[in-house]
Amino acid sequence: MGPAQAGGGGAGGTGQVAALGGALDRSLPCVAYVAFGLRHPAQYRLVMDGEATEASRHNEDACFRYFRDKVTACRDAGVPVDSATETTRLLCSGVHGAVSLLIHQERDTWPADTGRYVARAASSAVHGALLTASHAAPPSMAAMTASG
Repeated sequence: MGPAQAGGGGAGGTGQVAALGGALDRSLPCVAYVAFGLRHPAQYRLVMDGEATEASRHNEDACFRYFRDKVTACRDAGVPVDSATETTRLLCSGVHGAVSLLIHQERDTWPADTGRYVARAASSAVHGALLTASHAAPPSMAAMTASG
């Protein structure tokens, strides 16, 4: 989706809402990230919580760059993003938090429908990071609910 498809309006307006609609497709990498962490908690803990190694630093850096490329694609599609790096940090904190919250608990306390949790956590991370990516105007829930 290009800027022309994003529609009119300023930050928080209908253009941003239309551009954020395309972000749903961009949340798939976040779904994969959270799902992997929940399916492989020992490996996830080793990389994210363990002692940093050259390999873990390389993996973390590659993951961050990949997500930053996705944020940049959203900006190119018309979502106002002041800083791709700052927005990526927020996005990463969201998906990492969604994984860490559960893997540090006993499995019997996890949500009954982990697939739904994964989808909602990914969507929340993507939309939360993108809705707050510009300091031009605060997010408008009225604009979001008016879109349908």
